[in-house]
Amino acid sequence: MFRLSKERLLLIKIDFSVLLLCTLMTWSNYINRANLSFGYVSGMKEELHFVGNDYTTMGAVFNIGYFFAMFAHSFAIQKFRPRYWLGSMAVLWGCFGIASFGVKTVGQLYACRVLISLAEACVFSGAQFILSHWYKNSELGLRGAIFASGSNFGTLFSGVLQGAIYDSLNGRAGYSGWRWTFFVDGLIGIVIGLLLLAFFPDTPETTKSWIFTAEEKQLAIKRLPPRNFEDIPVNWEGTKRILRGWRFWGFSLLFTLTSGLEAYGSYGIVPIWLKSLNKYSVSQYSYYALGLTAVTISTTIVSSACTDRWGYRHYATYVECILMIVSASMLVAWDISLGAKFFAFFLGGAGFMGQGSLITWSIETTRSRHERAFTIYGEAAMSQIILSFWGIAFFPVTSAPKYHRGFIATIPLAVVCAIACAGIRYLDVRDIKQQIREGTAIRGLNGLALQAVDSDEDVESDVGTDKKNLHVVTDVLPVR
Repeated sequence: MFRLSKERLLLIKIDFSVLLLCTLMTWSNYINRANLSFGYVSGMKEELHFVGNDYTTMGAVFNIGYFFAMFAHSFAIQKFRPRYWLGSMAVLWGCFGIASFGVKTVGQLYACRVLISLAEACVFSGAQFILSHWYKNSELGLRGAIFASGSNFGTLFSGVLQGAIYDSLNGRAGYSGWRWTFFVDGLIGIVIGLLLLAFFPDTPETTKSWIFTAEEKQLAIKRLPPRNFEDIPVNWEGTKRILRGWRFWGFSLLFTLTSGLEAYGSYGIVPIWLKSLNKYSVSQYSYYALGLTAVTISTTIVSSACTDRWGYRHYATYVECILMIVSASMLVAWDISLGAKFFAFFLGGAGFMGQGSLITWSIETTRSRHERAFTIYGEAAMSQIILSFWGIAFFPVTSAPKYHRGFIATIPLAVVCAIACAGIRYLDVRDIKQQIREGTAIRGLNGLALQAVDSDEDVESDVGTDKKNLHVVTDVLPVR
């Protein structure tokens, strides 16, 4: 008779509580972002009197607010129980989203977007930090990718949702359809925030959730590899120690650079291009643009699953760079068939594919809880720098639909990303080899864990043992 092992049952519970709630949270987060580009092409531009690069500047303002809030959240997520912090932030961005329903000027919408950015800044890195408390290295890449794809599921569902809201509520009570999208999306954020406040399990060390038995709570702690090798306090002195190392700066730089490859999705250029064709309805702008999102989700999940299985997480970034060079080169040419343009625009969704593997790579290399949190938040925060100016400099809405400068700039950016990735890989391998010489290595040169964490003999396990990876080290250098 088929019977789940204790660890397998625990993993299912973690997936359907921690991962599911984190994914719903980022899904709501990105629904509240994607509605801006939909609103712009469905009447908001004319109703609020957008001029020039107002739309592009609004994205930059959002990213700046996001940047400054990030580092504060990196401390807060360690000081407060995650269920209360993340849940309250979700309720707040939902409220600010609903407030956007009533704006009468571009300036008022700016204010709402800044407030939303301050609350939403907790989500991506905060959830990745929490996932690192629940999953092994061999599980974390795929789960991180599923979570990260929640943002793209948000964009995917947003296209259907915004189109449905517009078609059914446009003109209801005298309000435009784009206003109702802000209202409904904000309401979704509030509901998910309340779910987090009520049910989110926090971390294995602090959870009081009824979902897990006492034995499962202990197993959740024992099954994980060691990740805290240095005692770095959660204060300014500890932060200065982190800033003196390469991991924070290296991974933040790489994540920042690769964020520029996400321009197709980040700046909503596909629906704007579709509108310029003058052959589709308002709802079709949203529906047809979902091809890019589908490519984003599929490439992110597949690449992360592969690096969970075989390691070498940097390869995901290399493949991402190659695909973006192909996409941008086709769009620089521009005089290609309509089908080829659809292919090139949709292929641009691969600009997100290395995200899950990159975050997991940084989690595996950091040496303390504070360094892990600060680095994850730093990656997302620093990425807002390039997102803030990249759109204004290379993808201004006034250059639509060709975005010639943007597509040209994407090609050398992809090359620089690959070079930066190679540099971080070199530093990581250098550290692993040094740990091998010292007899303290827990990862092989492919990045996978060397061995499963010891557990009590009565704990059954059929999940994620990595002893097979031991040869990856011993074939290179002897372990003393």
